[in-house]
Amino acid sequence: MLLWLYLIAFSAMTMQAPLRKILRKDLGMTLTAQIVLLMVTMPASVFTFTLSVLFDDKSSCFLNVTIADSPEEHQKGLMGQSPEQIGDGMLFVFSSNAPRRIWMKNTPTPLDVYFFDQGQRMVGFYPNAEPFNETSFGPDKPVRYILETVANRLEKPVVMISAMGQKNEPPCR
Repeated sequence: MLLWLYLIAFSAMTMQAPLRKILRKDLGMTLTAQIVLLMVTMPASVFTFTLSVLFDDKSSCFLNVTIADSPEEHQKGLMGQSPEQIGDGMLFVFSSNAPRRIWMKNTPTPLDVYFFDQGQRMVGFYPNAEPFNETSFGPDKPVRYILETVANRLEKPVVMISAMGQKNEPPCR
C-alpha cells in the first residue's frame, strides 16, 4: 500500500494525464485530498503542486505553486521573498472553510491575492497588494484556499482553480 501511495505521489507531482484521471475520476479525490496525499509522502520543504487556473473565457493554464498548509507556513507566507524566489506563487490550504484575512507585512513584492471557497471557485480578488502594508484584507465569504502570485502574473480574470489540468495545458505566462 505504501508503495502505491509513493507511486501516486511521484506521478502526481508531474501531473501526468492518466494519473490525474485516476486521482480525480476513479478515486474521486478532491484538490485537498490530492495535496494531502502528496504532502504525506514528501518532505514539506520541497513540496510544490501543479495547479490549473481557469479563466472567465474558458481557457486555462498551470502554475507550479509552493504549498503552505500549516499555521507557521500560513503566517510566514511569502514574507521577505523577491519575485524570483516566489516563482509561480504560493497556495495556502486550510483544513476548513471560513472567512480569512491576510496582510503584506514584511512582503517586499506586490502580489495579486485570490481567495477560493471549498468548491475552488474564486470568492475574492485583491490585485497588486501593497508591499509591507500591515492592514489585513480578505472577503467576508468563507475561504478554503488562497493563491498568491506576483502582481499581474495572470493577465485574465480567474474564475476557479483545479488539480485537474486540460490536455496540453500551457504554463501561465
